[in-house]
Amino acid sequence: MLSLSKHSVARYNCHPRTCDVFTNFLRRRAIYLKCFCALPAPMKHLAVFDFDHTIVDGNTDVHVHTAAPGGHIPPSLKKNYVKGRWLDFMNSIFQYMFECGVDIPRIKSAIEEMELTNGMPALLQMLKEHKKSFDVLILSDSNTFFIQSILDNRGLADVPTSIITNPAEIIPPVPKFNSLSQGNSPIHTPLRSPSPNPSSTASAQPHAASMGTGSRARRASAITSTHPRGPSRLLVRPFHASPHGCLRCNHNLCKARALGDFLTDQRAKHVSYNRIIYIGDGANDLCPCYLLSPQDVVMPRGGFQLEKLVMAHQLPKGVRESELAAANAQAAQQLEMLAAAIPGSRKTEGKAAEGQPGAGEDTATRGGTPSLPCFTGVGGRRPKNYVHAQIVKWESGHDIAAWLSHILV
Repeated sequence: MLSLSKHSVARYNCHPRTCDVFTNFLRRRAIYLKCFCALPAPMKHLAVFDFDHTIVDGNTDVHVHTAAPGGHIPPSLKKNYVKGRWLDFMNSIFQYMFECGVDIPRIKSAIEEMELTNGMPALLQMLKEHKKSFDVLILSDSNTFFIQSILDNRGLADVPTSIITNPAEIIPPVPKFNSLSQGNSPIHTPLRSPSPNPSSTASAQPHAASMGTGSRARRASAITSTHPRGPSRLLVRPFHASPHGCLRCNHNLCKARALGDFLTDQRAKHVSYNRIIYIGDGANDLCPCYLLSPQDVVMPRGGFQLEKLVMAHQLPKGVRESELAAANAQAAQQLEMLAAAIPGSRKTEGKAAEGQPGAGEDTATRGGTPSLPCFTGVGGRRPKNYVHAQIVKWESGHDIAAWLSHILV
């Protein structure tokens, strides 16, 4: 509480009544400032973009094959793909390129050749100019190396507010070790930059490539790479390190869980969104569409898989929102009880219980309506999910820009 002591009254030689009035003024001012600072920030809109076949007019994971010798990967390698384990398949391709002497600059150059979808550069520039009204989130099953390379090359790196994708890292070549003539202690040869001419280097041994840095690299001291300045290797790790419990999505990323966690983190920062606009094309973009509320918008690319899926899962006419919400809430409560029974599980990072795949999935909510994007349901029966959001088809970035422009009016 603000007040002036008797010493202050005597020091400033003012009347006690005057001091009381001044103290009350300061107190009211402090309360006003406290209330003013607590006011929520103006609500923005969130534009969520897929990357492949949305921002870029192609698939980055497929286009990178052009960096391999001969511009393609061997058919025997394609047979190693296991459904739902796409990330493992991509890492096997990067390993193959490493063994063939393909360096990181060559991979980066191949990815930067990809063209953006028609009208997308203008759309992203428009969103960049209206950052006070829009946050831009890229939600992709690609990887950070591909996305950052393309955005940097196009001068669009500062457009997205956040990027959610699989983290990529560059594994340097295993350093050589030489034995001392006066002992067995190895000498660590400093790392050198990758050779700019991959044709001038021979193939690296696969076992040496599989070793990382640090203690594992030191255990590889007996292995000498045939690369005098060997290439680095690209390694992509899963965004979800633990099982996410979604049977619809690949093991490495569930976009619904990732989007739900992002919105939760934003709310913790006192950031909320008036409307979410989800822009995508593929089957893995359907899962996050279940999170959206009726005031949100799904924008599937015309002629692609997402358009057919959202139309097939659109909320049927005549179904009451209240009845559907009550059914979803009851199923969510039962699934939360199952998740609580799993040792060491959390709402946001629960593992699937034995015999109940996906029981650990969180029940993300928006607007007070529970949404169940990934549950298999009690007894192995999946509850019926519907797309509540508006559906607006697009063919080019110009179509999206024209629709978004009415929000800015």
